[in-house]
Amino acid sequence: MNAGFSDEPKRPFPEHGAQLVYELARDRVAIQMSKIDALDAKLSQSFGLATAIVALAIAAISIQADPAEVGLGIPGGSAVFWAFLGTGVVTYFAFATWSISAYWVKVWGYGPTLREAWGYSRKYSDPDQMYWWAADVYTRAFDENEKAAEPKVRAAKWGSIFLVSELTALAISILFSF
Repeated sequence: MNAGFSDEPKRPFPEHGAQLVYELARDRVAIQMSKIDALDAKLSQSFGLATAIVALAIAAISIQADPAEVGLGIPGGSAVFWAFLGTGVVTYFAFATWSISAYWVKVWGYGPTLREAWGYSRKYSDPDQMYWWAADVYTRAFDENEKAAEPKVRAAKWGSIFLVSELTALAISILFSF
């Protein structure tokens, strides 16, 4: 999927180094996309972990014979149990919301399409001009991807905060379930 960078380059073509600049720009976009893919994989794994934590907490709490007797026999322990259980569940749903928003499909720029390259190959007779054009398309794709990735990174940061909060709250609620 290409973000539609088929218009003319925004910069004039320098005289030297076209292939080097092209390869650097292409490699930067490839590295950027692998980082975005890795972030998506981490979000997916974290979401699976958060779901497993909720399931384990529910299983551990369901072992308790009488839900009215939770709280370790401490006065107010039952209220602590329910408060932390509720907090854990709420933070799970907050984490799920942030994860889904971060995982939402975006349109990423990958560089020129084959159809665009074919069309511009007829326009530019010099191979260096083609390299400069493609390098410019990759550079603009990289810049646009950086802007598009910011919400994903922000959501991943908040997601990790919610995951730790969920784990802590559910661990305390499990402790108070006995």
